[in-house]
Amino acid sequence: MVKGPMIAADHLEVLLNRNLGEVCRKGKLLAEGLLLAREDYDSDFIIVFSDVAVDAEAFGVELEYFPHVNPQPLKHLNSDEFKIVDIPSSGRFPELFRAGEICRKELGDDFPIFMSMKEPFTLAAMAHNPEVFLSYLISDPSRAKDMIEICCDNQLNTVKTIAEAGFIPFIGAPISSADMIGAKYFSEFVEPYLARLRDAVRESGSFACLHICGNVKPLTERLKALKLDLLSIEDRGAVFELKNSEKTIIMGVISTNLFIFGDEIQIQDAVRDTFEIMPEPFVLSTGCDIPAKAKPHLVKAMMEAD
Repeated sequence: MVKGPMIAADHLEVLLNRNLGEVCRKGKLLAEGLLLAREDYDSDFIIVFSDVAVDAEAFGVELEYFPHVNPQPLKHLNSDEFKIVDIPSSGRFPELFRAGEICRKELGDDFPIFMSMKEPFTLAAMAHNPEVFLSYLISDPSRAKDMIEICCDNQLNTVKTIAEAGFIPFIGAPISSADMIGAKYFSEFVEPYLARLRDAVRESGSFACLHICGNVKPLTERLKALKLDLLSIEDRGAVFELKNSEKTIIMGVISTNLFIFGDEIQIQDAVRDTFEIMPEPFVLSTGCDIPAKAKPHLVKAMMEAD
């Protein structure tokens, strides 16, 4: 059984007792926190993940940093500012690669290390301003597609660079859930570009992985059509519909709220329920990245439950 929580820089801040503004910008600190978390939680893999704004910043969005809160956008990009950028060499991405290299040196070449990145729709939304961008799906769909197309070209290069560096691209889709856009817009504005990333990942000899936040039950047919290698979700209700996904390993579904508001018995019950509903094989994990102040003993309870 493969197990491991999803962890971002905000929880590493707590584990390291360091300033988040430093942790999310310094690869050495990210690596230190990831290695500490791997040891404490006995995880079978590492996901190098700082926060959701890394790709947007590398694309040109200006961020403001804070001591104990994730960075926030100061200035988004206008649609005419969307252009081809070498995202893996820009912004904080080099620090993520640095963190990955440190972890690999410590853990060995065979230890699975995923590198977080965003899919084109999410990148376009976060770069332009999510609320404004989402309005284009109705008011100006051709404009939205032009922006997504540029983001897709950028992220095809990101996939290639991550795979060539020996890491596994872990593609995140926080703005592509059914809660945000529904199945119709997902099939038109998200799925075709995810398919291109999937093909690029496989052409690079890597493993096609997607994490999608929120409600995905209305998207299950579209997700099954993508035939991904790994699908990470937090929507426990979607598992039944995804059970017949050909060769797709499902990951996640343990509620992140349990790690703040729950107790060990509730964690153990959630794990047992997950064993019952998940198709084999699966990856036991949190539905999304655990909250910053998740209680470490509850994370350990998930990892030790059987």
